[in-house]
Amino acid sequence: MLYTAEHGAGAGGQVDLVSKTGTNVFHGSLFEFFRNSALDARQFTDFDTVTGLPIRPPFHLNQYGLSLGGPIKRDKTFFFLTYEGLRQAQTRSLVAQLPSDNLLTAIVNTSPQMAPLVAVWRLAVRPGDGNSNCVDLTTDSCSFSFIHPGGVRLNEDSWMVRLDHKFNDRNTVYIRANRDVSFTSAPLGGFLDTQQIITHPANYLLAWQHSFSNTIYL
Repeated sequence: MLYTAEHGAGAGGQVDLVSKTGTNVFHGSLFEFFRNSALDARQFTDFDTVTGLPIRPPFHLNQYGLSLGGPIKRDKTFFFLTYEGLRQAQTRSLVAQLPSDNLLTAIVNTSPQMAPLVAVWRLAVRPGDGNSNCVDLTTDSCSFSFIHPGGVRLNEDSWMVRLDHKFNDRNTVYIRANRDVSFTSAPLGGFLDTQQIITHPANYLLAWQHSFSNTIYL
C-alpha cells in the first residue's frame, strides 16, 4: 500500500485518531477493567520449581479512566479531557537453555583449563539432580531447559486535553495536548537479568479552521 504524503515514510499500519470536542452540555464517562490470575489458564511451563505441581503465576491488571467535556463559555468556548491508567504486575515462567552434562564433559576433555569453571557451574545448576525446574529433553542433548519465574511490571498513564473556541460561524480555533508516560520492567532473555523501559511521548496541536463558503473549507 502507498500512503499519502502526510504519513511520510512510516512503515506498518497507519491509524488516524479524531479527538472529541466539548459541547454546551456537560458529559463524561468512567470505566474500569480488572483481570487477575484466577481468570487465566496456566501455561505448559507453569509449575512450582520445588514441588513440581502445576500453578498459575500471580497476575494483576487494572485499567481505568475517565472522560469529561462541556462548555467554558456557552456557544463559544468548550473543553474536553480524558485520562487512562494501566497497572499490571505478573510473574512469567521463563525457559533458559543451559549446557547439559554431556556438553560440560566435552568442554573439560577439550580444554582442561576450564575444569574449575565447569565445577562451579555444576554446583549451581546441573541436570538430573532431582530439581523439578531442570528438564532434560534427551539423554544425548547438548543443552537442557531451565525453568524459573520472572516478574513483569507495567505502569502507564495517558491523558488528553482539548480546548475549542468559536470566534464566529466561519472561524474556529482549537488546541490539543496528548501525553503518555509508561514504565516497564521485565526479564531480558531466559535468565534473571532485567530490562527497564521508560517512555514519555507527547503530541501537541494548534489548528485554525476557516470556512470560505459552504463548499470551501480549510
